[in-house]
Amino acid sequence: MARIEDPLWQWKLSPMDTESFGRWYDYSRARDMMFEATDTIRRGG
Repeated sequence: MARIEDPLWQWKLSPMDTESFGRWYDYSRARDMMFEATDTIRRGG
């Protein structure tokens, strides 16, 4: 997150970067749900 807060690094932010920050929570949640659904060790198989 230093790129967002530090003016010396902000020039490296692309429009894709700023858009991805807004989707990070949804992405992380979907990833966790996928891991839970496919984790055969915890499910006993």
